Amino acid sequence: MGGDLCHHGAEIRPSPHLPIPAEVHFPLPDALRSRITACPGGALFQELNVKRGRKPDEPFFDPAIGFDIPMAIQTIKKTQAADAQGDIFFIFAHDMAIQGTVDLFPLTANQWKEKGWREKVLWNFLEDLAPAVVLA
Repeated sequence: MGGDLCHHGAEIRPSPHLPIPAEVHFPLPDALRSRITACPGGALFQELNVKRGRKPDEPFFDPAIGFDIPMAIQTIKKTQAADAQGDIFFIFAHDMAIQGTVDLFPLTANQWKEKGWREKVLWNFLEDLAPAVVLA
């Protein structure tokens, strides 16, 4: 559990350990459905990051909330190696991307790997960035 290490998936992903895959899948928001027929590919999100002055394998955002932002960034960089491991399912507080997929309390998360939760939600946060990709 990542606690308040980050508050959005774009603060920890992508990373040098976990680049954006070529294909990403998530439901398109209603406002975009009429403008695009398929989910934007990973290359478009990488391009968006580069246009914003970041590296393709660098998180989209730095944290903006916290007592010690430089320490938070340093901790995120250390956590990225673990986040990239297939046998680790990293969840942070307030992660809206897990809703509708992950069983919430009082249910357990013991079978997360068998249920494929990590793969199903890992890149869901990109849905929040889809309008920037589509309208860019």
